[in-house]
Amino acid sequence: MIFDAGAIMQPEARVVAGGVLYADGGGRVRRLSIAGSSTDVSTFSIAVQQEVSFASSADGAQVMAVRFSFPPLKSPPPANP
Repeated sequence: MIFDAGAIMQPEARVVAGGVLYADGGGRVRRLSIAGSSTDVSTFSIAVQQEVSFASSADGAQVMAVRFSFPPLKSPPPANP
């Protein structure tokens, strides 16, 4: 177990059907078209110290997500974890 380590998430952008799906820091998944317009696809509620990771079907019609929760960092770190 590693204490006080930052979580490194996978890139939250997927190329689908002539556009890109991406997740913002608030849990909202949006689609950016080639023309530059952005539309909301779905929203997954997240709180402080949570991240969302998602997957999409190849055509972008279906989106599935998982929410990760991380414990707070301790400062100073514990002497004997």
